[in-house]
Order: sequence, then structure tokens, then C-alpha cells
Amino acid sequence: MRSIFYTGILHIATILAFLAVAYAFSTGAGTCNADQATIEAVNSSPMGKNSNLGYSVTMAQDNHSYVPGGPAIQFTVAGSTIQTFKGILFYGADSNNNHVGQWTVPSGYKLMANCQGDPQATLTHSSASVKSVGATFQWNPPATDCGPITIYCVICASTQQGFQIIQSSQPFVVDGSSYVPNKDTSSSVSKNAVTNTTSPSNSTGATNSAYGNNADSLRISKSTFLIQFTLFVPLIVSLLIKYL
Repeated sequence: MRSIFYTGILHIATILAFLAVAYAFSTGAGTCNADQATIEAVNSSPMGKNSNLGYSVTMAQDNHSYVPGGPAIQFTVAGSTIQTFKGILFYGADSNNNHVGQWTVPSGYKLMANCQGDPQATLTHSSASVKSVGATFQWNPPATDCGPITIYCVICASTQQGFQIIQSSQPFVVDGSSYVPNKDTSSSVSKNAVTNTTSPSNSTGATNSAYGNNADSLRISKSTFLIQFTLFVPLIVSLLIKYL
């Protein structure tokens, strides 16, 4: 009887784990920061592993500057190898890892209002439907000078192919600001490329340096989870009746 009871509990735990995993990938990034260890630690790794998949992000301007409250900056997702993707996490962060600026939200995407900083500063996908590279996104700079802002983008191809973490080759700053970024002479990106790839083998590399070890835990919408859980209540009840 005890083994049957444990079998029933195992079935229930499996269902709950499935719900959490499905939510983390299909309806949004599930985490606020471009942290390799956090993303790969999701149960069953629905986003796969960090790899150089050939994705890049370009911008419509030739410099890394922004005007407080000024015109939006357009970013475009490109791919040299894979021409589609399923998920994305996109944000700009200041030196304290506060997410700043505001996104114009296109169809098929949504904001993650529970992240650190401006509730309109973090963009993600709203479904895991296949999306084509060439997708463009409008980022509106913050109303005030927030100092250097680093753009982060995590692009997920699929569970099997994995994801790629990329970040701006240098911070965006306000022209005339007292902060002057060091020129990255080792970068091979073109003048209108905004991001460099973070090495997949270094989970504590440049991407993590923006916020140290303060990686957010996975954030799951309570209301959404409860709705999904409720749909599985009859199945859970039937399992309990069967095994108890």
C-alpha cells in the first residue's frame, strides 16, 4: 500500500513539474536576467543549453548613445545559421542591474512587469510559436540619464537547439555624459552591431558581471499557474482515488 501511495505522489509531482516547465518556456522567459546558470537550471531544461547559434542583434544607428526621453532605438534579431526562434528575453540594464527604458510591445510578445526596475523595461515572448529572424523591436530610452546601459538579449531556438546569450559590445551612454566607456578593440562586430556572444562555457562571465551572483529565481505567475493547476485537479483526484 505504501509503495502504491508513493507512486501516486510521484505522478502528481510529475504533473506539477510539467506545468512549471511548460509555463517557463511557452508563455515567457520565466526569469528576468540573462544568466546562463539560472536559465539552464529550469526543470528538464526547456530552453536547452547556452550555445553560439549564430544569432546577432543589430541596431538602426551607428553609435552606442541614447537621448533621455528621446527617440526610440530599433533593434533587429538576425541569424546566420538558424532562421527562426521560439523565445526571447530582451532588456537594458544600468550598472545596478535595474532594467531601464520602455519597450514598444509588438504582437506575440509581452512585458515582464515583475522584474527589477521599470515594469515596461523587460520584453519576452507570449507564446512558443515559431518566429522568424528579422523581427524588430523598439526600445525607448529612459527619461533621465541613467548612466551606462547594457543591452541583453537571450534568444531560444528550441529545447533541442538551446539558447544564445548576447549583450551589447559596449554600454549605451548619453552624449556629453561624464562616463566614457572603454573602446572594445578586440570586438569584430560591425559598427551597427549591438551585441557580442557570451561564451557558452563561462556561466559566470561578462553576462553575469553586470549583476554579480544576484540571479533572480524563476518567476511564475501565480494566477496562471493556479488556472493550469485547476485544469489538472480531476486527474489528480482520480489518481488519488486509484492509489489510496
